[in-house]
Amino acid sequence: RRYEGEWKDDEINGVGRWRWPDGRFFEGTFRSDCPLNGMVLDRDGLVYNVSFDGKTDIADENLRPQTKHKAMGEAAESFKVKANAWEARVKARLTTQSLKKDVDAAKSTAMEKAKHVEPAQKEKTAAEAEDAENSKSKAAAADEASASEAKAVEAEKIAKELRKTADKVAAVSKEKAAKAEKAKARANEARKKLEQATKQSDEANATLAKLEGDLQKAVAELDQLEALASGKS
Repeated sequence: RRYEGEWKDDEINGVGRWRWPDGRFFEGTFRSDCPLNGMVLDRDGLVYNVSFDGKTDIADENLRPQTKHKAMGEAAESFKVKANAWEARVKARLTTQSLKKDVDAAKSTAMEKAKHVEPAQKEKTAAEAEDAENSKSKAAAADEASASEAKAVEAEKIAKELRKTADKVAAVSKEKAAKAEKAKARANEARKKLEQATKQSDEANATLAKLEGDLQKAVAELDQLEALASGKS
């Protein structure tokens, strides 16, 4: 499946993810089957932040981003893990579908062969020939069963890898949540310090205003004393 996400009026609208046949992976917002902006895991294995004109269909071969900037850090790594997990899941689904087809084909073959097996043989020669044919059929069925079992083992390996990738995504999300909590705590501490500094500044300004008033009074009294000392009224 090439797309997973939101739909409206039988068109891709909202948030979703798209996988091109060449292996590129996009996740972002859509409007009327046209991508708007999001992130892309490109063929070179790097992650980019991209935006589109919003007028070109996501399946159009001429689709090109209007802006494309390389993503860095945890966001890029987390997106790459998510893209690889989806790719692994798609491969697992394809493998499972192939296995189902093989099993159905084997059942159909077995049923068809069973229809042609006569319940009794009148002739010894015919019976021996049919027995030999049945032996060949059993060998073929055994080969088909072995092939199907091998595919089942491969599907289980892919499923295990998918679970590992999912665990990595969960770990990254948990780490980001912890960092967000630490940042929030630092912000609260800074706010408290700012409030304390503001309060101290207001108190200092009030003290300065009082001292300035006292100084003015002292200067006035000094002027009066000097006037009296010099004999002026």
